[in-house]
Amino acid sequence: MKFLLPLIVLCTLGANEITLTKQQAQNWQIQTTLASPSGTIPLGTFMIEVVTPPHLLQAITLPFEAQITKLHIASFQEIKQGEILAEISSPSWIEAQQTFISHTLMHNEQKSIAHRKNRLCKEGIIPQKECISINTTLQNTKSKQEAAKALLLAYGASQKQITQISQTKHIQQYLPIYANKSGIITHLNTEVGSSIDTSKPLCIIQKPGALWMESDLPQKYIKTLQKQKSLFITLNGSQYQCNVLNFSPTINRQNQTQRVRFSLPKNAPLLAGFRGISEIIINKPSWKIAQKSVIQSENQSIVFVKKDHGYQSLAVNIYATQDPFYYIEKDEKLKAPIVISGIAILKSMMETENE
Repeated sequence: MKFLLPLIVLCTLGANEITLTKQQAQNWQIQTTLASPSGTIPLGTFMIEVVTPPHLLQAITLPFEAQITKLHIASFQEIKQGEILAEISSPSWIEAQQTFISHTLMHNEQKSIAHRKNRLCKEGIIPQKECISINTTLQNTKSKQEAAKALLLAYGASQKQITQISQTKHIQQYLPIYANKSGIITHLNTEVGSSIDTSKPLCIIQKPGALWMESDLPQKYIKTLQKQKSLFITLNGSQYQCNVLNFSPTINRQNQTQRVRFSLPKNAPLLAGFRGISEIIINKPSWKIAQKSVIQSENQSIVFVKKDHGYQSLAVNIYATQDPFYYIEKDEKLKAPIVISGIAILKSMMETENE
């Protein structure tokens, strides 16, 4: 008590400022260090999953039920645009060709008749009303032929095939299915000899492109993220520069997390379905200080900074934690040396004087 009494007498507390002599600071082993500026903040570590964006997936479907007569592809095979995938056969395909051939023959016949009658009308040999009638019939047969041709195109027939059918009047039993995009076969839903209907895709092609990453983040971290803002994600031993793409409009009731979607560089060597622990680092100026320099007082995080004649308490806003540091909001006042030992003494003096 004889030692403490004169020390307390020498200490005065102003507006959150404690005045100490140099000797008192040495006796209480009060040490300081400078805060380190940082351009990034480690938000934390989270489970993250690599997913395929829907726009990179192409489903190859058939417009009618058909039987697979030949397959030219296998799962996980890389294909090029225009490459043949399979050959199919179906009564609907044969019927569509028959209809097209029938309307083509009818149109050609009416075109010949119209040509002859139009010449006779021009010479005044037959009345004009016959030419009007035959031209109307010709237009109708042309419309029917074009509709039958459109159906063949919808079924997947090429223009070359349709021209061949029109010229030879020969029905082709098998219809080849071609890839309209380059990519990799991720799912193959059939085999040779089986039937497949319109409700099930023949296969799914994944086109080349950048993948996404998604993670469920606690609410306290969501407020630090901004849509379309750049950040860094460390995953599987590599760090990637990404953007925040979307936030889920709902919160998971069970764990109160929110789904966040991030972009992933196109050249990232990650595959869809990969899951792992990642570290999310946001681009934001901050100060990095030792955790032991921060105390809690009246629901505030407090640090003590050295002044000319003592020490001043300052409230700080903590952004993130990464042992053994806190990342806090930038403040010009924090350029002064920050107390890292003897903090309990300063806190006790501050609370005693406030009482």
